[in-house]
Amino acid sequence: MTMFRNLTPYTEAHLVATSTTEQYAWFTDWMSTAGIDNLRSVLKCKNATGAYFQWRLAIQYAAVRSDEPDAPSTLGSAQTSSGEYQTGDISVATSMGTKQLFRLGIAYTTAPNGSGVQQGDVGLQASWKQVGTDLGPASVAVSVVDTGTKYEVLTPWLPATIMSKVAAAFTMTSITGASANLRYRLAYQTAGTRVQQPNAWQNLEADWTTPQNAYNERHTGMLDLTTTDMWFRLGVAYSLTSGVDNNVTAQLDANCSCR
Repeated sequence: MTMFRNLTPYTEAHLVATSTTEQYAWFTDWMSTAGIDNLRSVLKCKNATGAYFQWRLAIQYAAVRSDEPDAPSTLGSAQTSSGEYQTGDISVATSMGTKQLFRLGIAYTTAPNGSGVQQGDVGLQASWKQVGTDLGPASVAVSVVDTGTKYEVLTPWLPATIMSKVAAAFTMTSITGASANLRYRLAYQTAGTRVQQPNAWQNLEADWTTPQNAYNERHTGMLDLTTTDMWFRLGVAYSLTSGVDNNVTAQLDANCSCR
């Protein structure tokens, strides 16, 4: 797999802290978490007013969608007043493996004992090694009437040598019929010498997910995928949990990644 060494441009902003509650300024766009284990950053502050302007690296994750992110968190040590600071390598592998997106910025406050308004010009530059690949979005229509498992393709055929783990962020909407009776999970298919003669589909997730209502959103986390075949592709397996229904339908959007 191609390894990417990412380096953000140095970005600086004038930040004004008004309380001891952390405020956040985001310095990067939302980016893929695929294959990131560690981050390293340099932060610089100048023109800080007083001794109580506190600043540190901030990170925010989103499991599936950037408009529904997790609460922000901080990395490294808090710094006070003007100065320069490097974080060294910070492990983020656990969170990166269960989320689809992340962004970086600065958390800033008036420090634990500060009061009034504190401010400074804070800059950030970050770097990380990325050994994963975002495989892009896919959208499929799901339609099922019984317990027989059906499959829809989510990615093109890819060389299996590029990965050992895969993940998917799912959003299922517009579920009609008995939503509590619909189930789905991430699956994969391999091929040896030619993709025109693939092997049978196999499940990547041990358990099914049952939406229970008209909307479902989740991230699979990183899942092991080991094969000696040349090719693989990802898909979704789906069926009814029991019985026969007049036709359960849904729209499934997915964004897959591998490392």
